[in-house]
Amino acid sequence: MSETSTVPAPDQQTPSQNGSGPIDPAVALAEVERATKRSRLPFLLLGIAVGVGAALAVSTFVQQQNETTESETEQVVLATAPVEQRDLIEEIEWAGTLGYGAAIDVTGGGGIVTGSVEVGASVNRGDVVAEVNAEPIVALFGPTPMWRNLSEGDVGVDVLQLESNLVVLGYDPDGAVGVDDTFTAATEDMVERWQEDLGVEVTGRVTTDAVVIIDGPSIVTSAADVGATANGSLVSLSPRRIVGDVASGTAGTITGLAEIGTTITHGQVLYTLDEVPVPALVDADGVATALTEATFTGLELEQALADGGHDPDGDMTVDGAITEATVAAIERWQEAAGLPITGQSNPAFYRAVPADQVVEAHLVEDGVAVSASSPALSFSRSRLSIDLVVDVTEADEFTVGQEVSVELADETVVTAEVLEIGPVVQGGPNADPTVDIIIGVTDRTGTDPVEGPVTVLSAGQVINGATVVPTRALVTLAEGGFAVERVDEDGNPALVGIELGNFDDGVVEVVEGDLQPGDSVVVPQ
Repeated sequence: MSETSTVPAPDQQTPSQNGSGPIDPAVALAEVERATKRSRLPFLLLGIAVGVGAALAVSTFVQQQNETTESETEQVVLATAPVEQRDLIEEIEWAGTLGYGAAIDVTGGGGIVTGSVEVGASVNRGDVVAEVNAEPIVALFGPTPMWRNLSEGDVGVDVLQLESNLVVLGYDPDGAVGVDDTFTAATEDMVERWQEDLGVEVTGRVTTDAVVIIDGPSIVTSAADVGATANGSLVSLSPRRIVGDVASGTAGTITGLAEIGTTITHGQVLYTLDEVPVPALVDADGVATALTEATFTGLELEQALADGGHDPDGDMTVDGAITEATVAAIERWQEAAGLPITGQSNPAFYRAVPADQVVEAHLVEDGVAVSASSPALSFSRSRLSIDLVVDVTEADEFTVGQEVSVELADETVVTAEVLEIGPVVQGGPNADPTVDIIIGVTDRTGTDPVEGPVTVLSAGQVINGATVVPTRALVTLAEGGFAVERVDEDGNPALVGIELGNFDDGVVEVVEGDLQPGDSVVVPQ
């Protein structure tokens, strides 16, 4: 550390306030924050303090402003604190939301509110959440915002999302729509049936102002009044469950659907398809990953089976041809994974499901024939968690299982853990891609935290061996800058100019100044 001070020498310095040394701690901290032009930059402090605090008695002269201008000696006890050397770990702040899913704010772009839902009402798939100029806005489920108008010929995950929702709502009674990422003539017919039911102009096209995408069943937390101008927020929705749909995967007859409310565990049979049980894959391994990939090939499956030790005698040739030896290896994998032993290699007979899900609803009737893309059932998660939406370039700041701290609305800090890192979401052609980070609160304070905005603190830069002093020891100088009163071996305090670095938790880093770990500085009692 440099010995050169960036503020005037002690004999040239003039303390601010009453000129008698340390000022009020709150004032000093405010001065520091203003001088360093920083908002709160929190640090966790690690390590062991170097030095011991002491109390020191000195004599000061207090001038009495009276007619006789007498001088009298007053005994004052000054407290000291050690200059410490510690490792500082930077905490990066992220704005998040505590709830059962990401809150949705439905906004309007003009017109008059002609219909509105009540605060506290439940909103499900297909429900109208507001009307503007007598045109309804309908809630659909999914992860991708409605960022563009959709019509025949469009291709994308948003098309798949729209088709899945309308099929679930019953607008494809003949199974003519292949639920995929392409908006076809059959999709247009389905949209027209939906629009006719809504009582709106039948166009076969879906506009962005007609739909709002939400995570799942939600509660209305605020709503605009009928007759209000439809600018700004029309309705706010707080999800209670996050819902995902499971497609059948192949054409056939579905029977034996798992009961609604069943907790889905690894190996749980979700339904049977042409008498073959379709289990949930919750704990993924190499074989499960190969089976559930959209680009699944026999070669990838056989390689995964071999790598996993499921062909111990080497009977299987890794060439992509599914033989009896391949089926035997699959059966060994199924037995080891706790799955129904069927020897089935068709990826349609396995369904990857996130952990902690329950069966939300049946989307087909037992015994009904379905197409390959027909949704069969939906699963949901009802878990109080924190949702962070971060830029895709910042997603590598998080890993599943990472421990973070969370400052709640009441300013209490609790421990939390990163549970999920979602896929990259492209909100629109001009929007930056984002990633959804789901964080679970692992250490609660005895009561359920209040839902709403929170601050997530993750570990960032590490500063090793930083020299720190208590912020209470700071003296602001009339000439500008800061100092502390260092006490020498004889107990005499003297001002030492310092340059400040990062600060938090009652201490501030000294980046320049004639201070060493183990020195003592004066602090107010």
